[in-house]
Amino acid sequence: MDDEVVMQIRVFESVLSQYGRRAGLDAFDRLVAPFFNQVLAEGRKNDAKTVLGITRRMLPAEQGSQLALELDKLANKTK
Repeated sequence: MDDEVVMQIRVFESVLSQYGRRAGLDAFDRLVAPFFNQVLAEGRKNDAKTVLGITRRMLPAEQGSQLALELDKLANKTK
């Protein structure tokens, strides 16, 4: 990863942490999905997977919840 990409990922993680572990769909709609889609649109599939990994770690989602379903939809885009 180049320095700019590393910085983008760090900023994403920092902002997501400010939302807090209970942010759920609000953080997903406002931050995760837009950033993920931008990264993927740039052809950065591995970075998109990194974004998902960070999100899953920082915003735990119960299996079957709306957040879990939305994260699974994003994950399917990286296959």
